[in-house]
Amino acid sequence: MIRLTFEAAPHWLNLPLGVRVHVEPLTTALAAAARNEAIRRVAIEMEEAKAAEKAGQGADPLAFHAGNMAAAEGKATQYEIEALARFGVKEWQGIAGADGQPLALTPAAIEAFARHPEIGPAFRDAYRKSVEALAAEGEGFAPYSAGDGVAAQITAPDATTGQ
Repeated sequence: MIRLTFEAAPHWLNLPLGVRVHVEPLTTALAAAARNEAIRRVAIEMEEAKAAEKAGQGADPLAFHAGNMAAAEGKATQYEIEALARFGVKEWQGIAGADGQPLALTPAAIEAFARHPEIGPAFRDAYRKSVEALAAEGEGFAPYSAGDGVAAQITAPDATTGQ
């Protein structure tokens, strides 16, 4: 059994480096939209990379190309963070432009936010935390991996002894 105790209203997330973001609650629809956006963007780039290779343009083994799945997975993560921020972030604090002035929430700023190696992943993890906590809560009720019930909790008294 799980308790449905996720955030139902917009709330603030505190991130590293003094950054705070005000977000909409993370829903299944929002999370799926972000993941699907990432998959779509990577698929487009993979097709472009395949076409470039087919046209005889050499692929840099360290760059994004059809054979570099690590790069594709990295891009998918970055794009998912971008989409989560674009769909969910309503306001932020502690983010400045090159001039030191507070940076407006724009598509270009969100892209830079998602690319930041500390802030982007911290945002994703903090945003998902309430949803992942729900999933983890239910894991205590999963079957024991050995299948023998040894680790199972006794939840009712023995029918013959009453204990």
